[in-house]
Amino acid sequence: MSKRKRSCSLAFTHEPLAHPSKDIRLLRFKSKHDLGELRMMDCEVTTWPFEKAPPYAAASYVWGSPEHTSWVTLNDRHYEVRRNCYDALSQIRRQAPDSYVWRDSICINQDDLDEKALQVAMMGDIYQRANMVYSCVGEHSDGSGDVIEVVREVASYVRSISPNPGSNLGSLARQKICEITSCPGRDTGGEVMHDYSLYHRCLDPSFKSAFTVIGNRPYWNRVWIVQEVRLAEHCLILCGENHISVDDFGTFMKVMYENESGDVARDVDGPNSRIN
Repeated sequence: MSKRKRSCSLAFTHEPLAHPSKDIRLLRFKSKHDLGELRMMDCEVTTWPFEKAPPYAAASYVWGSPEHTSWVTLNDRHYEVRRNCYDALSQIRRQAPDSYVWRDSICINQDDLDEKALQVAMMGDIYQRANMVYSCVGEHSDGSGDVIEVVREVASYVRSISPNPGSNLGSLARQKICEITSCPGRDTGGEVMHDYSLYHRCLDPSFKSAFTVIGNRPYWNRVWIVQEVRLAEHCLILCGENHISVDDFGTFMKVMYENESGDVARDVDGPNSRIN
């Protein structure tokens, strides 16, 4: 018997929810590593009244093509998922291996249309109540690793020059950058030269191109992103093995909008129109 047939004979099936408008299923990773020759991810599925559910993270990602699939185990039975789902769960497992996770393609019985309708109606509340939403935008490509590094560095720098959390970060950064660019050759012990280098790193054509590419990934064009990300109390963007908070991403875009390099952000319709 083939591996695929043997897997299907032990397939996971969803137990009906007692109260599909009030209950949710949650995943939990049983292992930090993939299992066996098929490299399956091992998970446990449990059911909870939504009002009494433990702290959990919610996954946000593009479903992707149904032609590209992988296997996971749910309660010791095999379950086929789309490859993007598997990759998103792998990213989340690296970040939070002990966390409960809500993922609609698994936690909702997609074959039960009545349950699906009731669960979809709960999704806004599910994402809003999650202690973390992970925006899984895909693996690294086209310089995305450098984009994450620069965005994080700019956001960290902006916070460092802010006198208090309520300050206008964009205006402060613009003022500092104007001081730097008005005297590009000045040496004040390295501080100005460092800031100058960071700013001009954002103006480099290769960075602008990579920023545009990551911002135009299919993830940012999803209709559901409005509730999945904007309703979240806390949200991390996961790209490859790296992560950055949505707040840091928003800070970076705000700074770039309020300076002469604003064309970087304007060229990217996705993140700017969805998360800010």
